[in-house]
Amino acid sequence: MKKIVKLTESDLYNIIRKTLSEDAPEPVPSNTEAGRAAKFLFDENETKFDPETTELAKKFLRDGIKSSIPTIRKFHNDPQFKMPPVVTFHVGTSSTGDFRTNKSVAEKRMSYLTDIYLDIMNSFGVRDDVAYKLLVQSNKSYTPSKIDRDFYDPSKVSPNDKERIATIVVRPITTQGKNIRDIGRISGGLIDAASIVNTWLYDNVDEKGILQGIKQLQTYSDIKDLDRTLIDARMGSLQRYLNRELSNYPEIKRQIVNHLNQIAKRSSKSAIANLVGDTLSIILENKKVVKLTESELVGLIQQVISEQETSPECQKIIRKIESHKSMGNRLISLVPRKYRDTFQQIFEMGMEDGPEAFRNAIPQEFKQKFEKVISTLKKPKTDAELESMISKIESDAQQIKEQFYGPSWLMPTIMIAGALFILVLLIIGLKNNAGEYCGQSVWWN
Repeated sequence: MKKIVKLTESDLYNIIRKTLSEDAPEPVPSNTEAGRAAKFLFDENETKFDPETTELAKKFLRDGIKSSIPTIRKFHNDPQFKMPPVVTFHVGTSSTGDFRTNKSVAEKRMSYLTDIYLDIMNSFGVRDDVAYKLLVQSNKSYTPSKIDRDFYDPSKVSPNDKERIATIVVRPITTQGKNIRDIGRISGGLIDAASIVNTWLYDNVDEKGILQGIKQLQTYSDIKDLDRTLIDARMGSLQRYLNRELSNYPEIKRQIVNHLNQIAKRSSKSAIANLVGDTLSIILENKKVVKLTESELVGLIQQVISEQETSPECQKIIRKIESHKSMGNRLISLVPRKYRDTFQQIFEMGMEDGPEAFRNAIPQEFKQKFEKVISTLKKPKTDAELESMISKIESDAQQIKEQFYGPSWLMPTIMIAGALFILVLLIIGLKNNAGEYCGQSVWWN
């Protein structure tokens, strides 16, 4: 009998999002380790270095390349990302030969340098075909120096040592990029830094917080992921958010444009941000097309089915998780409307990343009251006691509505802090359960 697999809309969305997600690290030029260059001299008419110079060249290559090996190993077979070149060779010859002779000598010198490079890469366990992808051979077809050949005899002109110098340039690469949890935290920080009222007369925007958040982005994929996350949080696109919140801060906009273009360039993209007058423009690529083979599609379906096959203990824990989510959503519905989206986001973050992540994301205006509440209130030991606390807040909120004939945004700050206290207890109350019974990778392991 065929098995029926039940998927909620959010389950399906998460599967698709996971498949299409760009929240992956990228291979990019290192910004913590500077590129290095060295020059080595070939003797006249020679296509190899002397033994001492050869060892110096090998050491230079080995020292410059070794920090890039983990990134090369990670991405050498990943079609989604093209690794930047790591090594570039420049070679030349002097003007004492004709074009064909000089070209032949230059190519032999390039071949010699390439063999040295491949030997070094082999010593790190890197195959020749992978190593070739990371090499740029410059000036393979050499044009001799310009001399007046109607006047000078090239065979009798003294060789110019500078033209026989080989230059080796090493630009280390590294792995950078935020995961989806990091992007969620950055998005939460931007939302906290935003202002409900933002005019020339009244401006409560934390512009430094916005700049700090944007500067945490490391790659082009980070920009796209943050853009999508802000849209999901109903804050509009990244471009719309920045123009709305930074309308009074042209210098901050300029710094953001520079940073976005810098990290896009490191991801081998052209400039994506620009200031047109006072308006910040961000141009991102259209949605990508993902090709799945039949086996990959079958694998995704099998994964979903496997995740549905849970033990009785795990099913019990999942019901408890859903119960805690439901209680949390009841609480969130009581807080002032302007805070609901933020509370919903940090609650979901806490359910995934743990209580510390939740506490760190609490809006600044409630942190002091929250810390006071959490240090004074008695912590419930059972879900029944949690339910009783939630019911008390619901009752108090209803009384406020009736007393002031107004909506719940009149709820006192101390009561909102109490709601935050219960939310963090709902998160803590799941400790050790899912990881023990369901084999999931969760924050408390």
